[in-house]
Amino acid sequence: MKFVANHLVNIHNVAAAEAMTLGMKAGLDPHLIYDVIADSAGSSRMFQVRGRMMADGSLVLDLVELVPPIESRVYSTSRAGLDGPKAVSQHE
Repeated sequence: MKFVANHLVNIHNVAAAEAMTLGMKAGLDPHLIYDVIADSAGSSRMFQVRGRMMADGSLVLDLVELVPPIESRVYSTSRAGLDGPKAVSQHE
């Protein structure tokens, strides 16, 4: 169960960071992005918690650390007895 919960936390963290980056690159003020999105249908608990810190520039997420490589995701799902995607080596 912890794997499932952590997986969702990671997805929401990455999505929040990507949404904030998209808005900022489009020229929107990060605090405006937070204020509008935090109470909207597009929000998540992680956006509500971390979005303000992102807008303030006090939170830096290492997206490489948040998104595990496909091999570990396949391993984790296979350990859970689930049929997940098959990892294919880039050298094949």
